[in-house]
Amino acid sequence: MKKFNLLAMVLIALGIISCNPDNPSPDNPSGQITGVTEDVFFEQIGDVQSIGYKEHYEEIIKQASESNDDSSAAWLEFAKAQIDSVDAYQEECINQAGANWDAGADGQGAANRLLGYEYVTIRYKSVDHTGAPIMLSTLVVWPFNSIIPDADANNIVIGCHVTIGSNAERPTNYKKGSVLSDVGMIACCAKLHGVGKSYENLVIIPDYQGYGATHGEVHPYLQQEVTARQVVDAVIAGKEYYEKVIKHKLENDWRSIAVGYSQGGSVAMAVQRYIEQNNLHNRLRYQGTVCGAGPYDPIAIIKQYIQENKVYMPVAAAMILHSMCNTNMRLIGKYAVDDYATDKCINSGVFDIIKEKKLNTDEMNAELLAHSAQYDAADSTSVLCMYRKAGSDFYPYCKDTKDSLEWETSLIKTSYAKTSDLLLPEVIDWFSGKKDPAHKNKMEALEKALQDNVLHNGWKPLSYIYLYHTIEDEVVPIVNYINCLEAWKGSPSEQYVKGKRRKGATQTHVNYGSLFFLSDLGDAIGQLFNDDCDEDEFDETIGIL
Repeated sequence: MKKFNLLAMVLIALGIISCNPDNPSPDNPSGQITGVTEDVFFEQIGDVQSIGYKEHYEEIIKQASESNDDSSAAWLEFAKAQIDSVDAYQEECINQAGANWDAGADGQGAANRLLGYEYVTIRYKSVDHTGAPIMLSTLVVWPFNSIIPDADANNIVIGCHVTIGSNAERPTNYKKGSVLSDVGMIACCAKLHGVGKSYENLVIIPDYQGYGATHGEVHPYLQQEVTARQVVDAVIAGKEYYEKVIKHKLENDWRSIAVGYSQGGSVAMAVQRYIEQNNLHNRLRYQGTVCGAGPYDPIAIIKQYIQENKVYMPVAAAMILHSMCNTNMRLIGKYAVDDYATDKCINSGVFDIIKEKKLNTDEMNAELLAHSAQYDAADSTSVLCMYRKAGSDFYPYCKDTKDSLEWETSLIKTSYAKTSDLLLPEVIDWFSGKKDPAHKNKMEALEKALQDNVLHNGWKPLSYIYLYHTIEDEVVPIVNYINCLEAWKGSPSEQYVKGKRRKGATQTHVNYGSLFFLSDLGDAIGQLFNDDCDEDEFDETIGIL
């Protein structure tokens, strides 16, 4: 495969969009973050790497065969079907090449690498949550074809990653062993099989601020506007890199879409909103979005947590507070996490764990459970861990911790993180409608910061948007999906919205994430690129996969 040992740097000076972080407004509270970085710059980091498609799917088979995960059978079925598609496409390419085809090296290893994708990390310019210049990192992925060389990509797929805890989980740390991750599934969108027409795609998957090139900084978790701006800048820089360094171009009729699950689902929606609100629709030839189970409405989430007095993933709740207090212009320098979080939450060490970025979210939740077992068992029936709503026990990654601690089984199985364990009474009262004037300033600041990031507020889609959500989602409640549809129902945007409620008692947030990437994502991408969306309904309930 090709190797690029130089640091590729391109500078195209066309002007710079200005930002004013000192003048936040209700319309643009983050400090007038608008437009894109026209001063396009990219810098390649490291060599270009490659993986054959058959290698990719055979690695999935290997890992799924060794796993006891509930979705292992689905992974195996998916990978085997994809290998059949790759074989068929490979034969088609060989026939097309005819006499020009030279089989080259012998052996199965060489055969497995005739078709695949290459990937590399680049750094690029954008702005941070204050509007100041920043250098971020992104993964850039594109297809290779050793049978018919120099094929250009048809489209751009913008990949938005899920919530991560450790810097090691970032997209730019992608490698062959990561094929079962959301980044691995999005990376293989470089070649889409079985969607009516075969597409080659340029795939761009940015590290969010706070990871990769900026791992020493706070991640603006659910700060949708700035994250969307940064993703759009990554797309523009990645496209320039593909054209200037890889020496390929996109097909004349290229289009772009954004995809993601969980946090990635909300970022993908935010990308569409940002593109449309900043008149970038034509520039990026934006076709639509595929969102899976995203936190589109943080106000609705916190209200449901308070109403039920249950938080099924306390790490995520802590990440929201940490982000808002450190990266939202309404709160920075005025309020800190101890203005909103309980001593129990703070003393658990969760905010230090978030800052360190050494543990993934599974390990974070296990740490919180261990802390609760040590300090809370004697005087509390609540533990700071992630609970499975549809079952009677914790998720698998907590079970080992539970057993090793030899804690009372009855206590563990009936416990979960209570909202009152995490949030101060005045926070709970405020979002329950009991607004004490004594706490007005700090509570209005937090409420407005969260309102800034309710994605359906003040925006109605102008492009197709697929929303998938499982009815039993306990981490990102389905109210996020419902509120979006209610905001858009009856408007001209209704024709572009394609809502899919997945039913099935076992389809909780983590479980459905795998199935989203194995089935629903590919179906929706195919319909977007095939211009075949009109027949889908505005809101339909579909069965278990």
